[in-house]
Amino acid sequence: MTERKRSYMGYLNDPCSPMPKSTKHSRAKRTLERLGRILNSGSSASSGAPTDLSHSISSQNEEYDDDLDFKNDKYENLFNRFTSLVDENDVGECDNVELQFDMPDFDFDFEEEDEDDFLLLTEDATDHAGFLYEGADITLHELAVLLLTLKTAFNLSAIALSFVLQILRLVIPKNSATFKSLKELYAYFGTVNVQMRRHFYCGNCQYYVGVKKPSPDQECELCKKKKFQHFVDIRLENELQKIIQNNWKYLNHRFERTAGPMNRNISDVYDGTLYRKNFDAGFLNEVNNVSLLGNTDGVAIFKSSAFSVWPIYMVVNELPPSIRFRRENRILCGLWFGREKPNFPTFFKPFTELLWELYTDGFTITDENGTEKRCRALLLQMTCDSPAKCLFQDFTQFNGYYGCPYCLNPGVYNKIGHCQTYPYNIESPSGCSELRTHMDTIEHAHITRKNLADGKKKYAEKGVKGMSWGFSLPNFDIINSMCLDYMHAVLLGVMKHLLNLWFTKDKMEMFSISKKIKTVQERLMQIKPPNNVTRTPRTLDDLKHWKASEYRSFLLFYGPVCLYEVLPQIYYDHFMLLSTSIWLLLQQEISQRDLDEATRHLRYFCYQMSALYARAVNIVQKLPEMVKSMDPDSAAARLQKKMTHDRYKAKLVTLVKDRIYVVGKSEEITSDKDLFQLIELAHPFCRSKPMKYKRALIHGQMIHSKSYQKVSQRNSFTVSFALANEKCYGAVQYFVDLNISVEDYVHEKASDYYAVVNKFRHRNLDLTNDETTGMNTKHLHILEKQREDLMLIPLSAVQEKVIFMDVNGLDFIVVGHFPNTIEKD
Repeated sequence: MTERKRSYMGYLNDPCSPMPKSTKHSRAKRTLERLGRILNSGSSASSGAPTDLSHSISSQNEEYDDDLDFKNDKYENLFNRFTSLVDENDVGECDNVELQFDMPDFDFDFEEEDEDDFLLLTEDATDHAGFLYEGADITLHELAVLLLTLKTAFNLSAIALSFVLQILRLVIPKNSATFKSLKELYAYFGTVNVQMRRHFYCGNCQYYVGVKKPSPDQECELCKKKKFQHFVDIRLENELQKIIQNNWKYLNHRFERTAGPMNRNISDVYDGTLYRKNFDAGFLNEVNNVSLLGNTDGVAIFKSSAFSVWPIYMVVNELPPSIRFRRENRILCGLWFGREKPNFPTFFKPFTELLWELYTDGFTITDENGTEKRCRALLLQMTCDSPAKCLFQDFTQFNGYYGCPYCLNPGVYNKIGHCQTYPYNIESPSGCSELRTHMDTIEHAHITRKNLADGKKKYAEKGVKGMSWGFSLPNFDIINSMCLDYMHAVLLGVMKHLLNLWFTKDKMEMFSISKKIKTVQERLMQIKPPNNVTRTPRTLDDLKHWKASEYRSFLLFYGPVCLYEVLPQIYYDHFMLLSTSIWLLLQQEISQRDLDEATRHLRYFCYQMSALYARAVNIVQKLPEMVKSMDPDSAAARLQKKMTHDRYKAKLVTLVKDRIYVVGKSEEITSDKDLFQLIELAHPFCRSKPMKYKRALIHGQMIHSKSYQKVSQRNSFTVSFALANEKCYGAVQYFVDLNISVEDYVHEKASDYYAVVNKFRHRNLDLTNDETTGMNTKHLHILEKQREDLMLIPLSAVQEKVIFMDVNGLDFIVVGHFPNTIEKD
């Protein structure tokens, strides 16, 4: 049979397609010639570069010669392809590294180890932990960590990192242990002790085979094909052990925090019904036991290819939110890769077994006192987008018949969108149909299995297509343990849909404001958010490229200002129901009153949606219910910390009091008469010349002054502050150290720090006119454009930065409060 001809340069679009040998040879030849011209002046130095490491790495690879597979692309190892982007033979050849990197033609295909069928990639990294050369301050392992940190922290291209390696070879002594190329650097990280286990399945029907590699003649038990592939899991027990051991002191956070059942406010997952259920049952009431939050979703690696990966991440709920989601505390416990979506009954089988082991047997750690303790864990919740959620639950697709994962509404076919929608149910007090339960879903799954056995074409019962592994997880509720993802449901769902409706070209609709798009766009581009909003506003022409964080900013802050007196009042009030409700549910601490208010507003929002837009968005009214249910000391280590955690920290910081600092150099004030008069009135004993600062760090927030000119597209100087038990707003001109002298009372010198602000006047105005719900926009406040005179306020009175919105066409200013300090863009 004639082999099918490969497409021209197909290796650029398909990571599984090998590069022709002739292409690799010609690239290497041209690259070496170019490197010779660039480095000819240092050829003598580079020629003496050490070869010990290359010999060491090559000798390591020789250990696996029997396992290398150059002919069969069926079991290509994704990790080596991701970590071998460019080697030194590629430098200078690729004009665009992202599109033209040289994919390696080798593939490590390890056989399983004897114990546990877990494989150790190679020997432990400590075998290479010697110093670079005699008298050096860092080891080879520390150099590798610093180089990879440099690449990721500053987004260096592979070519730039290659030249960094060339420079290192020129400056360090000969015969030193170093890396000759990127291939050697990336290969070094294969020596880290990472335990992985491969699970084989049929590539045709995705039937699970096991951890033992199928023989070449083995056939699938179901389809009788000989096409086998694999996915991997990383030992969850070991990763949990490391995280809990490193953060043992934080496990009491759930018992020590101020919020909780006593004040009935919701501020974290511990206040939700699911957590309280396991807490009251005794499992999570023990400090040694923890709960996990899981996530999985598909990630497209190449835009021009269908090849994708599905990672499984988990975090420990018992850690405080400030450290819970740090990179070092996120657990990557599994990876599926290929051209098709995973078959979840196959993909989650080994993870279900691991989670049962963690729940029953647990694992041991050693606490700070050297005492061994036994810890256990359970999976409390999973968060996925709608497509991944229906795969995990084994439900009908979210836009299909009985596609709602929370209720038994069959839906109505929408001819406009050619999909199934779920209108508001006016006959139900909650607006929903009968809610799904865990036990009912298991019963529906058994009926589905019977329908399949009977050969029925429409076998799904109430949208349940089969048995999910979620049924067998310990203490896991297949309905309530699946979090509602507000990013996809609200931001990329409802908010994006509304914007497309408002600016549609169909000008006959009452809600269409396409003729006023210029007015909205001008207002939008005039808004300068503070520096804790990552993205500045973009034009509506780029709407299809907006990220979820941009839709969030428009929903909570920009939209109420930009659409005021532009969108018809009835549609504007309807939009504000959604804006106010989502802000209430995003607060750092949610009271029962706020939860009830958000519930009423979202139900009315869904009820009006069908009448105003002839469309249904029933999913958002379930948000309130989901909120209730969940909610080294070495020089190299210090340098690595500076490149990451301390990279953006200011160097000149002066402590004022607890968690309050002034930042940067001080400047003497010599010519501000208004300020001198203000100081004389407020502090008559101030005899020294005051010093001013342009920035301050107050309770973790970097606040600028208006005199700080390095940032022009941001407004980080408008703040809220407390004045005589009243919340006020003002623009900080600068921060001052008055150097107050009180010699008449105490014969010593004292210092005091203040913010010089222009205070805004409040204006009594409501943006909405919704008499039905009596909506109150708590997060938006209206101010007069006219400002009061300068005033001095103590730095301790400054509360937070706010979003300042002063746009054309409005005779007032709107400021917005952030709902919490945890959520990041």
